[in-house]
Amino acid sequence: MVPQGKIIPNHKEINFGAISIGSETQQVLIFRNMSKNGALFHIKSKIEGLSIMPMYGRLGPNDKLEIQFKIDTSYPSILKDEITIDVRGSKSFQIPIIAEILVPNVNISVDSID
Repeated sequence: MVPQGKIIPNHKEINFGAISIGSETQQVLIFRNMSKNGALFHIKSKIEGLSIMPMYGRLGPNDKLEIQFKIDTSYPSILKDEITIDVRGSKSFQIPIIAEILVPNVNISVDSID
């Protein structure tokens, strides 16, 4: 039997909010291993345009690790999906990813131009 690690994320979801098209944005999620055993994890994502660094790794006992999420903002879209985190010897869990990439709406009201 493989000793179980227990990974806990610091947030229940990753919410990028409303993002202007073409801007760079990232979110950070912190994984913490709450057990006295090492924990191996692998993040599975089918979300197009989402990059995750690192996608897999090992957390030592009572260790923590920052996971960076970046989203492609080159085209407008609304994203409501989830990623799956597999932990060796433990249950998998899901974290929702939310983002809205918008084309800025700029209105300029000018009576006259010199």
